[in-house]
Amino acid sequence: MARHARHRVGSPRFAARAGIAGIGIALLGLLMIQSSSDVRRALQPSRARMDDITSNISAAANKHFAGYTWLFADKAAKARIKELESEVQSLERWREATRTMSQRMVEYENMLDLMGEPQIGGVTARVVAETNGPFTNTRIANAGDVHGVSDGFAAVNEHGLLGRVVRTGHRTSRILLLTDYNSRIPVMGRTSLDRALLVGDRKVGARILHAETPDKIVEGEEWVTSGDDGVFERGLRVGFAHRDKDGWRLDLAMQRDAIDFVRLVPPPGFVTPEELMVTDGVGLTENTNETLISNLQENSEQGAAPVANAGGRP
Repeated sequence: MARHARHRVGSPRFAARAGIAGIGIALLGLLMIQSSSDVRRALQPSRARMDDITSNISAAANKHFAGYTWLFADKAAKARIKELESEVQSLERWREATRTMSQRMVEYENMLDLMGEPQIGGVTARVVAETNGPFTNTRIANAGDVHGVSDGFAAVNEHGLLGRVVRTGHRTSRILLLTDYNSRIPVMGRTSLDRALLVGDRKVGARILHAETPDKIVEGEEWVTSGDDGVFERGLRVGFAHRDKDGWRLDLAMQRDAIDFVRLVPPPGFVTPEELMVTDGVGLTENTNETLISNLQENSEQGAAPVANAGGRP
């Protein structure tokens, strides 16, 4: 009786162990079959078809449920998306208007034979870490004498004017920012056409001093370099006018973002007639200047007759 009971109790354990062993052998055999290169080549078309089916199902599911994501978006996101869509449409209209005005301006300049502003080059550099220097607010750029940079170059970026180069080394240059108290730049308003001197102020950025017609300055108008000093090119964006208790100041365009890459632009380099000592390849000496002055004086004393004769009239 005890032997029969032991046999009945142990038989299920033996069957379970045999089943587990059989499953393990079957899995091992399946792995060995799949590891065969012939089997993999035979299953490759089937796997490729399954991948295509899975991709099509995923694409269909994304297309079907794409419209439902809008239902779960919060109200702020919906409002922001609508605002951006409206802004894009407005910018597209402005872009077309700008292209039309640009073409019209080119035609006007050709008709009037208008001399435009000179197109000058420059050097692109990157602003590196600031070190102790003689100025309050400066930056160091990794371009110097070897790259053609010299003192007086203007530093600009995608937002506008940053300052000017005040010292150059072999491969570096120090840029004096507009916010430094030692910065003095002639500027003008695009709307009021008022001219003034921009002085750096670390508290607010920069202030407008010695304005010619301060009553004509418009709140929020754009100010640019006037080019009166011959150092900066005319029309470089500087900032936007804002009035506080101490007077007019500029919200500098350079303060919109961190300063990283800059463009170091040389001065326009206008040459006055007195500085130009060469005419048609012939040196203009002091004696020649004196001769020209004496001839002009003689013509003025004799009246308008020499002028008429010079034009070939009887």
